[in-house]
Amino acid sequence: MKKIARLSRISPSKEEVWLKPGEEAKVKIVSGNQGYRVTSSNPAILQASVSNDQITVKAPSIQGDAEAVVYVFDAADSRAQLKVSISSYAPFTLDKQIVQLSQIQALDVVEIRGGERPYHIEAMSSPVVEAQIVGNQLHLRAKNRGKTTLTMKDKRGTSSTLEVEVGGEKQAFSFSDRYFAHTNFNAIAVVDKSIRNLKQATFEMTCRMQGYRGLQTFMGLEGRLIVRGKNDDYRDTHPIEIAGLGDRIMLESSSSFPLNEWLHLALVVDCNQSEVSKKYKLFINGKEDPLIVRRNEETHSSIDLTQSNDGNRFVVGRANGQDWRVIRGTVSDVRVWSVARTEAQIRNNMCSLNSADRQGLLAHWDFSADASTDYIQDINGGAYESNLILSDATKNGNYLPVAVDKNLFTNIQCTF
Repeated sequence: MKKIARLSRISPSKEEVWLKPGEEAKVKIVSGNQGYRVTSSNPAILQASVSNDQITVKAPSIQGDAEAVVYVFDAADSRAQLKVSISSYAPFTLDKQIVQLSQIQALDVVEIRGGERPYHIEAMSSPVVEAQIVGNQLHLRAKNRGKTTLTMKDKRGTSSTLEVEVGGEKQAFSFSDRYFAHTNFNAIAVVDKSIRNLKQATFEMTCRMQGYRGLQTFMGLEGRLIVRGKNDDYRDTHPIEIAGLGDRIMLESSSSFPLNEWLHLALVVDCNQSEVSKKYKLFINGKEDPLIVRRNEETHSSIDLTQSNDGNRFVVGRANGQDWRVIRGTVSDVRVWSVARTEAQIRNNMCSLNSADRQGLLAHWDFSADASTDYIQDINGGAYESNLILSDATKNGNYLPVAVDKNLFTNIQCTF
């Protein structure tokens, strides 16, 4: 019986060698009867030679893909076959299979290797990470804490998967009398006109105040519906004031807000109610604080999130371009809803939101970042995204983005 030579190949496959046009490869014969000789099934597309126990295969520069077989013989006329595939196509892979991002807004780059353009990402929309293909790279930006799997494919349909995890501690941002944030919901209104005529809305904020100042801004729509501090520090009381409709509706909390303590504030407006006490409700740390009516010339029949006297912006930390209306505190979380949240919903979700309790969530800003940034990421995970732009509050009327130092973000623990 003739002995068949056993071939050990330097390629990943024991039965096949892959070559690009113009490339060559060597394969060692690990057993046989010496006196080796080789022949190519198609010398026009594959050249084959042997020296001692070393086979050399070389593909000329050709167009398209091709296959050929190298027949290997030894002195005893035993025979083995080596299949050679010739293609400019390289296996489609990513240089990483797992990416861990340290915090919201963290960035990473994954190298795309091989494959055939164009590449595309299946299920591009993800509440956890934003992915963008730039040449032969996949750029990742963390949007929310959690895990997700991205599947990439090339033109031939070859796929590669990437596991992405976003971690990081909950953080807060110190506005430090210098910064404020703003966004404009008009871009959403182009495709969802309902936010121009809401019958219900809820504004939420988690903050820690370091000082008092009359009309310092918490959040809202200047001249339409805004939450602010009322009195300067020399006053005896420091209630939270809700003003709207050109100050034709003016309400304030029964209690003063404390300093140097974490507060969760929630303003709920339900325009379906006729009584002022039911139409406007303020919750402090999950408990309703009865509102005192100071002016009641007009109440809201609807809420337009795209309109304000501050360039139609929704603002956090400053209003009307006036530096003396800057918040004196630190903020960790702000949410805007298109529904009237109940006391139980507010109380049960002060620290975090679960995926099952997001109905009506229009925007959710988590003031966490692992690097210098000029915006705060909207992590609502819904159909729309409205990031908050950070600007310099010391320059009256300035709304340009400004990068803030990462040291202004500090880790916090929920105390509610």
